[in-house]
Amino acid sequence: MLFRRTMIIALLLGVTLLFSGCGEGPAPVADEGNGETVTPDEPVIGDADAVLGEASEDFIAVMDEMPEAAPGQWISFRSDSAEGEFSISILRSEDVAGVTCLWYQIAVEETVFQILLDQAMFDTLKDEMQVFMAEMGDDPTAWLQTNFAEGNTSQLFMPEDDPARMMTFVRSIKMIKIKSEEEIIAIDMTGVPEMVESMIAQNPDMFDQAGAQITADSDSSFQEFLTKVQEAEFVLDFEDVTVANETIGCITLAISHPDEGTINLAFSSELPIFPLAEASADPLDPENEGGRIYVSGYGFDGAEDLIPGPATTTIPAAMMLQGLMQQQPQ
Repeated sequence: MLFRRTMIIALLLGVTLLFSGCGEGPAPVADEGNGETVTPDEPVIGDADAVLGEASEDFIAVMDEMPEAAPGQWISFRSDSAEGEFSISILRSEDVAGVTCLWYQIAVEETVFQILLDQAMFDTLKDEMQVFMAEMGDDPTAWLQTNFAEGNTSQLFMPEDDPARMMTFVRSIKMIKIKSEEEIIAIDMTGVPEMVESMIAQNPDMFDQAGAQITADSDSSFQEFLTKVQEAEFVLDFEDVTVANETIGCITLAISHPDEGTINLAFSSELPIFPLAEASADPLDPENEGGRIYVSGYGFDGAEDLIPGPATTTIPAAMMLQGLMQQQPQ
């Protein structure tokens, strides 16, 4: 239970840091004597409330340290429990109505798709993610209760009565490109944001309804999980970690429970695109699934285009969405 839920939290933290960036070490703190900043040398050890509060401050303080997104960057991940690689890369830039956008490519074994993003608009989500991190740090136990009781994870990225965050993400997507057999298909997102806004205007409660569906079934095991989190020891540190045969500086977070085992996370600003260096779970019970997700390679140039060439077919996404809406029962 502790491992399953905590790894979900770890992945959400990784997604948050994809938007926000991550730094090269623990947050500098003010020296009361002369006002200068120093970096703590000692690890921070304690319970969830004590350490996660410090961790959120550290992550927020170093968000801007990651390299700016640029064509050529790529990063790949592997898992002990699965074959193949998961990779994210930035292929090239493209001007869309006077705005510089970036083509991102996501590949999972043989499945590949590309997304053209308005990077500047995408980056506006950074402030939202900083608020997200600060809220977690202010009261980690209350944050877990709010966002994970009864599976209520929808509130993490789309707060109640506030679809603006989701709409910003939708507006940032300009084109999606996929390959079907020998055909290259482009899905044009023009008009989709306006259509979604119209749907919201016609049904302002649509997101509340979606959240109600997610939280309909009570999760009776949540309090057990929360108790285990409160019993666990958290250790926040800054360490040199070997990543893809290179030694890089990482913020590390270890979560240990005397009856469950240990979960380790490492994030680094020295990585491109996505700051997760490693996540591992080492359960004490052999019946619980452990494993490790780690960076298998990365670079700041040389990203490979796996769907080269222009699209042979372009499909308006707004037309597809309109067709789906018409098929829904009234």
